[in-house]
Amino acid sequence: MISIGFRIDGLDYCDIAEREITGLDCRLFERARIVQKDDRKFCDVRFIINGDLGKEEFDEQKDTIIFKAKEAVKKIIAILIQEEFDIINWQVSEPSITIQNGEKVCAHSSITVENIDTEMQVKSYKKTNFSLEEKISKKQQEIVDILNVSDDVTRYEFLYEKLKRECGNQTNVTKKIKEKYPYISTDNHNIDSKFWNSEQEYQDDFTYLRTLISHGKAENYEEINKRIRRDTNRIVKILFDLEKTNKKRKRKCYTKK
Repeated sequence: MISIGFRIDGLDYCDIAEREITGLDCRLFERARIVQKDDRKFCDVRFIINGDLGKEEFDEQKDTIIFKAKEAVKKIIAILIQEEFDIINWQVSEPSITIQNGEKVCAHSSITVENIDTEMQVKSYKKTNFSLEEKISKKQQEIVDILNVSDDVTRYEFLYEKLKRECGNQTNVTKKIKEKYPYISTDNHNIDSKFWNSEQEYQDDFTYLRTLISHGKAENYEEINKRIRRDTNRIVKILFDLEKTNKKRKRKCYTKK
């Protein structure tokens, strides 16, 4: 038997205990399971390779198998965010490959990200397993990929740019927030005085944080540090919600036709 194992960090606020992973590529994988440690500091995920693949065939396809396993991990992250779990950063370790005769080898390629301590709430995953057959859009997958970025500020900037493109421009971000997400403040006074007495004199939390970052002044550091983890978590949820709304709208249009 050949198996591939990973350690996943960053799911501290996701109570998932132990779950089967279904919907795998049966040509490559026989089964898989994710197990969360008692303190929720990390999860172990193990993929059992299809028994029809011998050692030689496995060696030939190893890079593809590792890639597919990592894609499955990324989809699990996306599923959790769809279920409104709090995740702003995640890490998957370098894979370890175990062969039945006891040999263990470490494969190349990894994603390294720091763990983030945030004011987020633990939520329990209620479904019996993780089904990789669940629909994840390309945009949602792109957001999951951004959450692999190790630097807090860069990660946030990428997410904000996606929100800005989704709304059309920066001014429309504030309008959209005011219209659809009233729990997000839109009363932040723009620190860039050239926009005073204009539509951008007062900004939503996300745009205000982006302005603090873009000005790059040392005196903004504490304010940026105070806001960035909270607002990264919120912006991810809003991006997923907007995508969900867009998909519903498209389905309605299709039904009318």
